[in-house]
Amino acid sequence: MTLSKDNEAPSFAREANPNLDRSELRVNMHKFTLNMIDAEVHFRLRYSDADCSRSRVINEVLANWAQRQWEAAQIQCDKAGDNPFAAIAAKALEFVEPQSEDKFECVRASVPKTTLQVISAAAEHRKAFQGVNADRGTVVNEVMNEWANQKWHGATLTLKLCEGNPLDSDSAGGTHA
Repeated sequence: MTLSKDNEAPSFAREANPNLDRSELRVNMHKFTLNMIDAEVHFRLRYSDADCSRSRVINEVLANWAQRQWEAAQIQCDKAGDNPFAAIAAKALEFVEPQSEDKFECVRASVPKTTLQVISAAAEHRKAFQGVNADRGTVVNEVMNEWANQKWHGATLTLKLCEGNPLDSDSAGGTHA
């Protein structure tokens, strides 16, 4: 097939652009995780951060995760030196059955390229050494789901163990069991 001006090759939004320091991330995220992100946004909008958004919360969580991954990789490579086992064969990829789409919603966020590079590296590691057919969306979902679970667990423990709002004199007690 010959490409002409009327029939050009498609340009994809996720294509790397070296002139940009951010990239658009699009991922189907579990609704529970999105609800936790929305709750965090709502809380911040009410009490502390009038400019909070889903994108900001996602960026904070992913940036913190990426920074920890980068620091761990740096320390490990500095301490270990050259890998004498570098010729280890990678495991074959396993097919992962997709989950029900009614539990997911598409989310978009503008993410720094450096964060996406760490996410891509984690996905490649999972493919090569864990035998998981992972992509960036899989890694993002793992990170965000872990964050949502921790937030939910902390909230439920607070409501379970506290008899009411400690700063509210009108609080009737533990109504959130």
